[in-house]
Amino acid sequence: MCGFLENLNYFSLTRNLQKKVDTVAEHLATGLNGRLERGGFWKGMPKVDITRKDISGQVTFFNSGAKIPLLFTRFTVQRVSRGSFHMRIYNQGVLSRFLKKFGLRDIEIGDPNFDELFIIKSNDPALAKRLLDSKTRHSIEMLYENQKTAIAETGEVPDSIKRRAANKDMKSAMKIVEFFFSPSRSTFEIKYGKRELCLEVFGLIDQVEKAKVLLDGLISLHSDWHLFRA
Repeated sequence: MCGFLENLNYFSLTRNLQKKVDTVAEHLATGLNGRLERGGFWKGMPKVDITRKDISGQVTFFNSGAKIPLLFTRFTVQRVSRGSFHMRIYNQGVLSRFLKKFGLRDIEIGDPNFDELFIIKSNDPALAKRLLDSKTRHSIEMLYENQKTAIAETGEVPDSIKRRAANKDMKSAMKIVEFFFSPSRSTFEIKYGKRELCLEVFGLIDQVEKAKVLLDGLISLHSDWHLFRA
């Protein structure tokens, strides 16, 4: 998403939500020793440029909802590859589980737990399987669990979804989020491309320590995968 559409993404939020996103970005910029680029209609969502472990990256935000705002946090680390390899890994939702039963094709790693949790897409299945060795699969599963914990602790679930969960806990609310919105949007996704590696997670991750955990986990994946020179 870029240009006018990115600006519209920011403009589509209510004023209160714009202020909330701006506040989170400012907080993360301070806590991560990053450089804040403030948001606005002509600039889009705020951005935080960071450097960790000699790797440059960025924290950004986007809204994937329509009537109900669904805010996501995106962690990106820069990379450059001569090849055209790309891969997507995202959590299974209601629709993807249904479609898999009727022939949706994705890459099967051979690890029942991992294959049950995630959908894997790539233009080079053999390389994808090599990259997703046992160590890497464990790292991704930990990222997924840390993301769910971060969401539960920040409470970044729309009020309308919380009401659907009645008096149940946040995990119940998150299950409802996945049920209603996973058909159009996964709540956890890793994208490996020519120019960057990014992690997109549901919610505004507003705790610095949680953001560091997710960012460092992504950087660790970047470092491991860089050795393959994909």
